[in-house]
Amino acid sequence: MRIEESNFTETRGLGVVNTSQLVVVRSRFVNRYDVMTTSTAIALLQVSDPQITRNVTLIIANNTFKFMKWGIGYFSPSVPPAIVKRAFIADNVFNFTIYGMQLINYRSRPNATLIFRNTFLNIYDEVGINLWATTENVTIWNNQFHAYRGGSDWWRGSGVSTWASMSWPDFTGFKNIVIKDNLFNQTYNGVSAVASDVMKNLVLSGNWFVENIMPVAIDDPAYNYSQPYEPVDPSTRELLMYNNSFFDNEILDPPIFVYHPENVQLSLNGWGNYWHEFATREDVLDQDGDGILDEPFVIYDNGTPDDPSDDVVDPYPLARPVPIRWLSGYPPPWDAIIAEFIPSPPPRQPSAIGATSLESDGMSFSTAYFDSWITVGALILALSIPVIFMSRRIRK
Repeated sequence: MRIEESNFTETRGLGVVNTSQLVVVRSRFVNRYDVMTTSTAIALLQVSDPQITRNVTLIIANNTFKFMKWGIGYFSPSVPPAIVKRAFIADNVFNFTIYGMQLINYRSRPNATLIFRNTFLNIYDEVGINLWATTENVTIWNNQFHAYRGGSDWWRGSGVSTWASMSWPDFTGFKNIVIKDNLFNQTYNGVSAVASDVMKNLVLSGNWFVENIMPVAIDDPAYNYSQPYEPVDPSTRELLMYNNSFFDNEILDPPIFVYHPENVQLSLNGWGNYWHEFATREDVLDQDGDGILDEPFVIYDNGTPDDPSDDVVDPYPLARPVPIRWLSGYPPPWDAIIAEFIPSPPPRQPSAIGATSLESDGMSFSTAYFDSWITVGALILALSIPVIFMSRRIRK
């Protein structure tokens, strides 16, 4: 199925059941603010039809989503579940969505799902990207998340969250989730990884977290609604954070939250993270000028001299922030895949997002503030059943 240059203005946009290929490009899904809480733009349901659901291709590009409860929803309740052969979700703009994107029971082939260079503005109430129940092999790269704080609540919105519900069939947890080179600005949680005891190989690298409430929360065991589950072996959880930069976030003690401190590694090959409030202290130095501060940054001091295993320490905190590597084109092999499905994509429009220079403790750095939203190129995949989605409010 291919949808191109279409306008959807109703509360229900595009609903698809059992497809081996869905391409949605250069379309607008715009609803009214007063009915935002009952609207879905793209809903994709994959049930048990092995001839169709074992090799799913999802391409969604250059779309705009505004005033939607769900921009994109994907749901696969079957046993065995659907397997995504390739999915490229890129250059979309989500403005005032409660869930920009929600993937439920989503299984992808290795290195086959890329959520790339999307812009999430005014995340309203909930989350930009929500991964619920089993999620495997997803890369979230070069996206920008900006939440809306206003109204009757003191906070609105988070960037990326995982949530585990054992009531979904064939639950196995979260595996191989890579979140790299994204900007999280003024969210509640930049990344909220709930159910860390069923998580294996979560990688956060090269992200900027600016003026959030709690930038990273690796939080809580899984919530067992109806079925028993087996936690991941602690020795194989592999929760890795390195080359991230943290600026002016609200909660500083501790600056991140981790439920299993013994399973979080805060450096790779001698490079940790940049913690602005720590790096700009007068008593913290980089005397040899190698870019690594001379003393480790202790985030949690829960251990004892004889048993420091409960401490959370960045052993190689960075003296300077690591710039986000923004890509102007599509990374291989996705450039060839996009050329196959969209032979003549329009050039990427320059961003209307204004850059603002922030001053903090005498140090200048540039970050993106989102004064207006733009229509850029995009590509997206998804599904969701509105009835199921509306029956449960997902916790962050």
